[in-house]
Amino acid sequence: MLTAIHRGKASQCFNGEELDWKELFSGSEDSLTASIFERLFYLPTDLFWFILRNSCYDNDDLPKDCGSLISKEFWPHWDATKTSNSNYIEPDIFIRFEKFDLIIEAKRYDKNQQDPEQWKNQIDAYKNMHDKKLYYIALGGIRSEKKEKCNNVIIFPCQWNRILRAVKKELSNITKDVDATDAPILLRPIFEDLLLAFNIHEFAVGEWFETMPHLDSYINNQSLVTLSDLPFN
Repeated sequence: MLTAIHRGKASQCFNGEELDWKELFSGSEDSLTASIFERLFYLPTDLFWFILRNSCYDNDDLPKDCGSLISKEFWPHWDATKTSNSNYIEPDIFIRFEKFDLIIEAKRYDKNQQDPEQWKNQIDAYKNMHDKKLYYIALGGIRSEKKEKCNNVIIFPCQWNRILRAVKKELSNITKDVDATDAPILLRPIFEDLLLAFNIHEFAVGEWFETMPHLDSYINNQSLVTLSDLPFN
């Protein structure tokens, strides 16, 4: 679907109007969040966490080891008891790792969209259900590059462009390593798809998969392994 949108093939008439899906997607916070994180979740857990952790500012207090990925959920609805909301609480992403839990609140643009009251409500709602160690990433819309504390939980600022740079770096490493075998070369399509998702949402991706050598030039007999053999946890 991302390729169809990028190539202008996803247009369709609705009530006599042709929709420009790329224009609709470009400013959408929810489609950006889903498009990027759905693909990041395809990566082995340790690589996913390495990219996300290193994309955060002031990240010394974020553990380097997350353990295995237990569960992930987009836009869960949590009980609003003991919060300032009357209906429910809805963080963008909730991830349960073996060693800690993580809330991600994503904003589409770069400055002054994050709301500390929203952080507090989400943390309070989380504490209604769980008592595990919790970390919180404020992605996009940040006011500072310094971590903060909210209700005894550390809030780590992050920007979409920092995730993009990390993705480009990983793809570049794979592309340059002509002797890459097994897992690394099979991860390349995921990183290419991530660049496509960023491009559709109007991020400047620079040189990306259309200008890179075809994957076949990097495949050798030793690299022909099945995805089921990869260490995804």
